[in-house]
Amino acid sequence: MITLDISYRQLAVFVADIPSPYNNWSIESFNQGFAYREESVSFDTIEDGIFQVYINEEKSINREELIRKIVVPLKTQNGFELGSLTSTIRIEISPGYYMIEYSLYKGNIICIKIRKGEVEPEILVMNDKELIRKEDLFLQEAQA
Repeated sequence: MITLDISYRQLAVFVADIPSPYNNWSIESFNQGFAYREESVSFDTIEDGIFQVYINEEKSINREELIRKIVVPLKTQNGFELGSLTSTIRIEISPGYYMIEYSLYKGNIICIKIRKGEVEPEILVMNDKELIRKEDLFLQEAQA
């Protein structure tokens, strides 16, 4: 578990060493809870503040505390970075396609799972907004 100071309500996961890793948010991306482009995804944390972030760790959390769960694909050649505008950590990982699973819980807790394999972007849980169907997701290139 790491502690991150989240600013501008976003936690980003992106291919390591890319220039301009943070995404611009459109109304569509804000409504769906994430801004996405091929090398980077930014997830809406709903608020700024100090968050406990679990990376590839099993965390026993009451499912009733789950606010959002989103999965997206990312491909890397040289690992990922995860963080906010103020700081990031590097995640060493072998080249390939990965599923990034973001789960936001009450109490400023985030679980990120990074698993080898391809996946279609999908919102699995959206308890604070209307759920957006997979075919209606906004996945256009978000300019950084």
